[in-house]
Amino acid sequence: MTKFQRIITNYHKINRDPIVGQTWEMLSKELLRASDYKIIQIPCQSGIDIKAIKQINRFEFITKKLSLKTVSTLTQTHMRVSSYRLSKCNTIDDLKKEIAHRSKSYNQYSILTREIKHSIIHYKWYVYPKKYSGFDPNSYVWKKTDSGWITYQNPFNSSFMSIYKNSGNQLWINIPIEEMYLKDSVSVNINNARGYLSLPSMEYQYGLC
Repeated sequence: MTKFQRIITNYHKINRDPIVGQTWEMLSKELLRASDYKIIQIPCQSGIDIKAIKQINRFEFITKKLSLKTVSTLTQTHMRVSSYRLSKCNTIDDLKKEIAHRSKSYNQYSILTREIKHSIIHYKWYVYPKKYSGFDPNSYVWKKTDSGWITYQNPFNSSFMSIYKNSGNQLWINIPIEEMYLKDSVSVNINNARGYLSLPSMEYQYGLC
């Protein structure tokens, strides 16, 4: 098994709940540490969840600045990624400037998708570069509607963005599922989760009782 598969499988040896939000952040940090990256603690920045550095040699470093997402809304061809709120933006120009500004803080989207069928959860891990045109607000033609803003489809990859007032001006990005960005995948049966009480206590494990 790969490191990703082991981390996801081991999580579900205890937990039945799907991996979302902060749990994906926690597991992502563990995955990076297992690949010799050092996690840098940073102040809260728009769009960036993890900054990690790996030293290649005396002079070379790899830096990852990740925006982490979990996605459950999927079709056969697209995923719907929920992003931040843009409640302070009132015009299309404001929206495009704010989205472009926030994207400066990271260089990759690390996206964990999940599909649940009965007791089986199918996970796929995608890493899209920030430069992917579907994430660029300036690659779209925008239109204001009664419910918010929406873009016409990107002619290069059929992606589009939408913002709805009734959800606090939440930004949604619909991007095609591109297998070239697929890093790994795994399926787990949540009926096999044992729960925390199944674990031996520290006292018992180390002969303290």
